This record gives sequence, structure tokens and C-alpha cells, in this order.
Amino acid sequence: ATTAATTATATAATAAPAAASGAEPSASSTARVGDRVAPAFSLPRLISIEFPGRFRDKKNYDEAIASVGGLGAIRQTLAHPKHQLRFRPTRGYKFQTPMPMERRRTRDVLVRAKRKADGTWTSQPIGVVEEAFLPTTLVDFISAPNESLEYGGSPVCGSFDRELMGAIPPGEPYVPVAYFTRNDTPRLYGFQKNPWKAPNDNEVVTVPGTAEGALKRKWLPIKMVKFTDKGPVPDEAPYGAEDLVNEEDRLVLQRARILFEERPVWLKGLLQEELQKQRLTPNVRVMQEVLRTVAYHWSDGPWRSAYVRLGYDPRKQENADEAMKLQVIDFRDRFFRDRANFYNAVASKSGSAGNQRIGGVPAVDYHFRHAPTNKSQLFQFIDIEDDMVQDIVESAERLDEPDERTGWFHVQDVNAIRDRMMK
Repeated sequence: ATTAATTATATAATAAPAAASGAEPSASSTARVGDRVAPAFSLPRLISIEFPGRFRDKKNYDEAIASVGGLGAIRQTLAHPKHQLRFRPTRGYKFQTPMPMERRRTRDVLVRAKRKADGTWTSQPIGVVEEAFLPTTLVDFISAPNESLEYGGSPVCGSFDRELMGAIPPGEPYVPVAYFTRNDTPRLYGFQKNPWKAPNDNEVVTVPGTAEGALKRKWLPIKMVKFTDKGPVPDEAPYGAEDLVNEEDRLVLQRARILFEERPVWLKGLLQEELQKQRLTPNVRVMQEVLRTVAYHWSDGPWRSAYVRLGYDPRKQENADEAMKLQVIDFRDRFFRDRANFYNAVASKSGSAGNQRIGGVPAVDYHFRHAPTNKSQLFQFIDIEDDMVQDIVESAERLDEPDERTGWFHVQDVNAIRDRMMK
């Protein structure tokens, strides 16, 4: 008969217990061959429950049925077409989240096949599988407490006093792992090329001094230096940095080179001011590309947050007279210690962009022409437009070695400059 030749997707091990749960009793099947009709016979109607494992004895069958809630849960699910079975692969652990099993309608036939000694097969139809339940989510690892803690039912054995002061409880101690991933959504990992993705045009270049090839990177970090770093400062840009500057941005690069030749240390805002005088207004990307080509970044100490010309070390004795005037001071106005003043200043700047203005003056002034509008503001000594400050800078005696906090200045000179700026 046609039904006997149909291949079933379920196994007898999983369908037989479900049949005992009591679905509809049977289904008849006939087949027409030419003018003849094959004898009709009845097949029971079954459901299939697929499990991610093998069953070796009856104990496994009983555990499988219990892991989906038992025969009662199966009957209740069959009575409600929208209900799902929930599978607990580690049923003893009370706090594990159950996995919903997908419910599908099928017309498969369950067939028992037997291989004979001569290598031939005989088959016998067992029933018609009308519904199938199967887990479709990924199973993750869990770190369950051991049996002495009832697999999580008793996470604490007695009180803390008993645990700390009493006898050590028998059994293995429970030490949970630090972290487990939790990925319960199946994903396809075919790694097929995305036709809508922009092509990767990275070129393979030869690293100077070697025979090795490397990908030409599109983004290179700017070199950083700390005051306590030993050895020479960077004297050349990262390999390939200048090649990444677009042709339309070459004028910015040329002008930046000239500015760093005239003055080796710049705060970024001051450098942008000078470029704007030449009617050059580079964006953030262009500024970063230009700066990493002609300078390195000082991250702390007396030249904090400044960009320094490649090869120029402000800590060296031969650069001391020039470098001390280019030091950076972090000025913090006491006016902003009052929270109301600070929040009013923040509110007055919110919503504006670019060269923000407050009361008709720029929000960031690197020349100290008016009271700062930021709680913390960086200045270079050479740019502070105050005669008394410049007199202190010009007349100060420099130290024999630069200090991490005051640079080439004595502490009293830096304090005098700060006091003057506070008035």
C-alpha cells in the first residue's frame, strides 16, 4: 500500500509513549492500483515528540516523558491547539528555564523496519503521525548545584553562622562558574559573501625592511607619549598615514606642517583657530588624519593634551627655553564651584554647536581674553593675553630637570600665574 511505502520522520521510541496518551484512535488508508483497490486497513493516529538524545532502556523513556511535564501535560497540550510542550533537559535543576518545543502538523507514517539475515528488509506501518513536537532552540551549558543542595532547591545549607563556624557539610562544594554565554537563537553561519556590502579594497603592501606583506589600513591611531616614558619620542608618522590623507585635504596638511615648524607644541583648539585664519575648516576626521601625520599626542604632565611636532622632545635641555613657554595649565575657575553657576553655564551652551558663544564671546577662549566659560579649561602660557602672566613667564628661572607637575617652572612661579588668573 502507498501508506506503507511512506518514510516516517519520527521514531517508534518517541511516538509510542505519546500514543498511550490517547489521541484519536485510528486512521484508515486505501490505495488504488489500476482498476483494483487494495484492502483497507486501520492505523492508529500518533503524535511524535523528538528529543535531542538516544533512549537505551525504559528508564530513559520515563525520564523523557517527565522532562516535558508527564503524560498529563501531553494530554492537556493536545486538548488546546495553541499550547506548547516545554522541555527541561536538566529537570533536576529547579531554576532552569524550560525550552518551548515547536508544534507542527504532519502526515507522516511511522514504519517499523527490520533487517533480515540475508540483507533484505521488511517493514510494517505502525501509525500516522499527525502532530510533531521538537525543540528548535540551542541548548546552553548550565552550572547547577549538586545533589546535596537538591540541584538548587536548597542553595544555602543552614545559616551563615553554621556554614562559617560549624562542621563542613558533606558532599562536593558548590562553586558556580563566573559566566556562561546565553545564546538561544539559532543562526546560520554560512559565511556567504554579502552582495550589498561595499567591496573591501584594502591593498596588500610590503612592510619596509621586511619581505612580509600587510593590509593597508584605512585608520591608524595617533602616537601617544607620557611624561614618564623613557627613550626617544616618535620622529615619524605611522606607516602609511600620509597616504590616507585625501587630495582635497592636502592644503590643510601643508599648512599644519608650516605651523608646527613655526611652533612645535599646539593645543588642538588653537591649531584650528590658526587654520581658520587661512579659511580652512577641516572636520574631525581630517584633523585627526593631519595631526597623526605631523605630530604626536602628549597625554599627561606639563604638556597635557597638546600635540607636539614629530621628533621634538620638550623635556630635553636644548628645548627648555622654548618648551617652558608652551606648557599647558589646567585652569579651574572658583566661580564654577557654585553648582548654580556651573549649571547655568551648561544650560546657556546647550543646543549650540561649532563655535559656541555665550553673551557675545566664544564659549572656548584659549587666550584668556575673558573669564572662562568651562569648569576646566586648558591654556598654553604663551597664549595667555595678560601682561603680568607674561612677565612671570619671561622672568622665571627654569629648573635643571623638568618636573611632572610644573615642567620647567618652579612651583611658586606656577602658583603665581594661577593666582593672577584667579583675580
